[in-house]
Amino acid sequence: MTIIVKKSFYMLIALVIIQPVFADAEVVYPDLTAEQVAVLVDSDLSAEEIAELKKKWKCKYCPDVSEEPWYLQIDTGLGYVSNDSYQFGQYNGLNEAGAFLVLNFDSQYRDGSGDYFEARGNNLGLDNRSLELEGGKQGSYKINFLYDQLYKYDEDTGRTPYSGGSVQSLPSGWVSAPDTSGFTAINSSLRDADLYTQRQNFKLGGTYIQDSRISYDINFDRQTKKGKQTFGAAIGSNFAQARSAILAAPVDYVTDQVGLAANYKGNDFSGRVAFINSSFRNVNESLRWQNAYTEPAGVTEGQAATDPDNDMQQIMLTVNYHGIDKLNLAGYFSHARMTQDQNFLPYTTNSGLATSALPRASLDGEILATTGTLKANWQFLARTRLNVLYDYQEQVNNTELNQYDYVIADTIISATPRINPAYSFRKQRFKLGAGHRFESKIKLDGGVKYVTTDRTYQSVEKQKETGLWAAIGNSISSSVHARLKVEASDRKVDDYQQITVLTPPENTLTRKYNMADRKGNKAAINLTYSGIESLVLGLQADTAVYDYTDSEIGLTDLSETGIGLDAQYIINKDISVTVYIQNTSYRSEQASSQVVSTPDWTGINDTNVITAGLGGNYQVIEDELLIGLDYVHAESTGKYEIENQTPFPDLTTVRDSVKIYADYNLSEQMIVNVSYVFEQYKEENWQVDNVAINTNPNVLTLGEISPEYKIGVIWASLKYRF
Repeated sequence: MTIIVKKSFYMLIALVIIQPVFADAEVVYPDLTAEQVAVLVDSDLSAEEIAELKKKWKCKYCPDVSEEPWYLQIDTGLGYVSNDSYQFGQYNGLNEAGAFLVLNFDSQYRDGSGDYFEARGNNLGLDNRSLELEGGKQGSYKINFLYDQLYKYDEDTGRTPYSGGSVQSLPSGWVSAPDTSGFTAINSSLRDADLYTQRQNFKLGGTYIQDSRISYDINFDRQTKKGKQTFGAAIGSNFAQARSAILAAPVDYVTDQVGLAANYKGNDFSGRVAFINSSFRNVNESLRWQNAYTEPAGVTEGQAATDPDNDMQQIMLTVNYHGIDKLNLAGYFSHARMTQDQNFLPYTTNSGLATSALPRASLDGEILATTGTLKANWQFLARTRLNVLYDYQEQVNNTELNQYDYVIADTIISATPRINPAYSFRKQRFKLGAGHRFESKIKLDGGVKYVTTDRTYQSVEKQKETGLWAAIGNSISSSVHARLKVEASDRKVDDYQQITVLTPPENTLTRKYNMADRKGNKAAINLTYSGIESLVLGLQADTAVYDYTDSEIGLTDLSETGIGLDAQYIINKDISVTVYIQNTSYRSEQASSQVVSTPDWTGINDTNVITAGLGGNYQVIEDELLIGLDYVHAESTGKYEIENQTPFPDLTTVRDSVKIYADYNLSEQMIVNVSYVFEQYKEENWQVDNVAINTNPNVLTLGEISPEYKIGVIWASLKYRF
């Protein structure tokens, strides 16, 4: 009997793959009558025979699609935003005051023969919107299309005298000077410099199902990104003499990706092999700008390369095997080849500099990246399990090394030429974990990890990290559950060395934080209480401390602490309330050296973030009127000081947001929603506040100011189901 049941289960899996229209039913055999189940249990039908038989059977619980094949829901209305704000509309598309259209829809078609079509649209009246289409024949094929647009609004208070795209020019009446104090025409030359990016995704794909085990995928994805972002444009032979301008530089990228895949899903084994070809194209190969200063003498413009065009081909293999009782095996392998051969720009636009010839026309760069993962999960005893993971990452840079002139900010040629170091690395990670659940309701988990990293052209060639962790969970009573987890790690590196190809060499006492000896300890506790009916309380607390024991210059200490409380209370069948508060603190110390080899000053950074929220809803009239309220408060404070010196002013942000909403069911098909959101935000940032465009004598900034707003948004919509 066990063999027969197991066989029928695998047959059912094949049926679900062929006809997923029945996936919404409610039991293990959702679409079958008792007689149909008996037929499968006692049969030796092939997958093809089952598919043919399936077509003749009617779903037991599904609606009769022959009478109602279409489903359509439309949500449409109008809204209004009270004020302009890039900060408020950074990701939601509500950055401008005025009216906006509420438009969402969800449409589905399914018939008795398995043909289906789905269409969804979200936020179609806003800048951030998406449209998704999918259709096909269940068990045979599907075709899907996705259009997605996302704006990210960064800054709308900046101003600049520069204009143009990849070539940034000053106005005809511009008056140059040795520093910004002499820019007499600056007030009449300024124009808005809004910073934003617009990303658009176009995806077209399809799946062909050969049979219950084998299917094939093909996908095409084009992503475009346009807008403006900041760029620091410097001209000068050294830091003290450099003259700089912050530009609103253009962004214009196109990334195309084509993917092919074959999938196999058997009784005990499943796998996928896929190939991806990706190409990145930057419309602007360089950025050129006019020098606003009379210094350095004779240098009228600067130039910098932008992100270069590049290509990637990648093959991936995924496998899963669970044919051995209580043992699951999974593996992943990927190999990619990345190339970049865009032609070099000239060393400089400064005709007064006599550079040597470039050693080659382009970098002709090639990187091979290989990753692999093996995982095993074994429930070798009724209450005991074992997990094993091995992870491998390797990047081999085959780019040829060449020697290049080093031109400092279009001003002078360094006496020391440079080479292009071809960074490569290999990282291996091994993790072993085990868990056991005792009859006393205590669960004990633990594990170890071991990580090795090998690098080339880096200050540390070899490093090793070991870690141990343990956790204990206990249902103290029927209403109280607790879990405690502790973890310790130790990273050791070999001799820290100077990279001879880098000029000038770094301080011999410097240690990069990711290549330094480090000891770390972490602990976390979770408590849950549900002793009172309809009330659940939760407490979460965690702490982590890292000590960079041998770093004289660099990051020396890092710590993080967090604590959170939350509660959910169902007062009665009509009213429920949720409350939460979370506090997280970060602290770091970094030792540095101003003019001598030993550390002579220490910077201390303290950051604290608090979030709190209150939410609730009230079913005023059963099945007709629901009202609700959500309130969120978030604030952060950043403190930075130099030890034994007057600290810098605090960096602060405060945001309060409240939403009030009501849903009224006019009928089974029609719902009216009315919502109102009020949000206020204030930021204090001494790095930009009271810093005008020409406050710094050697840097022409955009003169941004910290965002601050009070905004109300109201909208009403009608949701109708056909």
